[in-house]
Amino acid sequence: MTVAKPNAIGAPGYTVELPCVRESMSRARALVSNVLATWGMDDDAADCGRIIVTELLANAVEHTQTPVSKVIIERPSNGAVRIGVSGTAVAPKRPTAEWAPPLDADGLRLVLERFRAWKPLDVGDIFDDLDAAIGSQSPSVATTAALVDRLRSHLKQLSDITVADDSFPPTAEMARLVARARALRDECMPTAHQQAVGLARRLAFVTADLVEELIEARYIKGTE
Repeated sequence: MTVAKPNAIGAPGYTVELPCVRESMSRARALVSNVLATWGMDDDAADCGRIIVTELLANAVEHTQTPVSKVIIERPSNGAVRIGVSGTAVAPKRPTAEWAPPLDADGLRLVLERFRAWKPLDVGDIFDDLDAAIGSQSPSVATTAALVDRLRSHLKQLSDITVADDSFPPTAEMARLVARARALRDECMPTAHQQAVGLARRLAFVTADLVEELIEARYIKGTE
């Protein structure tokens, strides 16, 4: 039988090494009872000590692979007892699948580029450009190209919003306008001013219709 060794230095105490198996629990409880009796502790203290050492040793048996557990009983001060169980090895970690990022480097760069290029939808700006394109005055030569670019951008944003959520599919009219918008966005910029103004107006009419559809369906908010 393994003999408990008294502490050579420090607080009074005893240490014993026991096989880390369930059969050692009765020996650990007996050790606690004997040590606490030696120190003049009452039965209540001994009962608590036996419960504590049983739980600690049970955890060591259940959750570690150490062959030997060390039971430590110390009295750091009068009326206080410290009970511990230690081992030399822990159970191996369960194998887990290696984490893989959902996107590779090119995919992450694409996401970053889209974040940098993204800007919130401003319905007020859209209406300003609609007024510039189909208002009472035609856009000037100096402003038409930039206006066409902005209208193309507005249509791209509105089209993306229209088809963004699969749980809310677009209406037939929305789908028709998105298809029309795609065709107009792909048209080359005419060199003649009047033809460029005509493209701006066609873009504006589709934009106005799509904005109206999206506001009515509550996909976006108006300028209220």
